[in-house]
Amino acid sequence: MLQDLLEDRFKLAAHRESREQAIYELTFARSDRALGPGLRPSTVDCAAFRPRGRGGPPPGPPPAGERPQCGMRMAPWQIAAGGVSIGQLALVLSQSAQRMVVDRTGLTGNYDIDLTWTPDRLPQGAPPPGVQLPSIDPNGPSLFTALQEQLGPKLESERGPVEVLVIDHVERPTPD
Repeated sequence: MLQDLLEDRFKLAAHRESREQAIYELTFARSDRALGPGLRPSTVDCAAFRPRGRGGPPPGPPPAGERPQCGMRMAPWQIAAGGVSIGQLALVLSQSAQRMVVDRTGLTGNYDIDLTWTPDRLPQGAPPPGVQLPSIDPNGPSLFTALQEQLGPKLESERGPVEVLVIDHVERPTPD
């Protein structure tokens, strides 16, 4: 419906294409493929809580500061997840790394994840009213170091195909 609205009101014409761009590949840092302490195979069958699963209510939200059993909680410079795939982690890392992250670990199944890092640039000044940022260790690890030390995989800079949305045409919206 949104696509139809954009095409109708804005005369939007767009297409998707693949372009060669800088990406990060998520690979193992060590040849023995050892997992770090913040990455553990999940013991919860989250598929049972999905609509096509065997049924049962999903676990409720976790207490503040705890990792969810099934799902992901993201805060600035923190990822806490339960029962998620490494592919889902790669998507979230893409946002934090500001570059597409492609999973090349070969890990299958679901994992519990606890990852905390220090941003490259520390925020200046007070946060907006009502926003509480987690405490930041200015000497803490970068995303790249934290990923390797806490989870086991690392990010390697590469070039690869990335799907992009190309806007062919757009106009000012028509009146209602």
